[in-house]
Amino acid sequence: MIDIKLKEELKIYIEKHYVKPDTDFYDLSEVDEETCCLQYNEGLTVNERVKRDLQNFNDILRTYIRNYNKRHNTKDSDIYKKANIPKEHFNKIINQKIKPQKKPLIALGIALDLSKEEIEQLLRSAGWAFTNTSKFDIIILYCLEKNIRDIMMINEILYENEVECFGSTK
Repeated sequence: MIDIKLKEELKIYIEKHYVKPDTDFYDLSEVDEETCCLQYNEGLTVNERVKRDLQNFNDILRTYIRNYNKRHNTKDSDIYKKANIPKEHFNKIINQKIKPQKKPLIALGIALDLSKEEIEQLLRSAGWAFTNTSKFDIIILYCLEKNIRDIMMINEILYENEVECFGSTK
């Protein structure tokens, strides 16, 4: 059970940082193509760039896992269990069989005891980022700031705030 002080601190943190997403659609007819299109000046096709970026992600993740296992004398199985990620899903992420999703990456970052900045780097390398329009993200950032690193405790906090938890399939 979450204590009252934590609930109050989190409520204030959410009020300060959370921005309700704007549901209005923007009129893009006045935006020029140069402004709204991604520019790939490196001479790479989109597929080549995605493949390169995912390799970069995989290198970063493998380095974090290797370093964690050396520091704590653990195995990969300890990490995916701590992150509450099924072995099969973990292996698919590691072996680039699926596009890594944001929530499992955050869970892995927490399980690997990564700093907020390292988790942000891991997310960026996979094409994700924390956003202030996601209550989930705001709560995760609060937990990282308060050094709350237990996935089950974080899930309890998420649940108490009516936010989708780690491991849910909504």
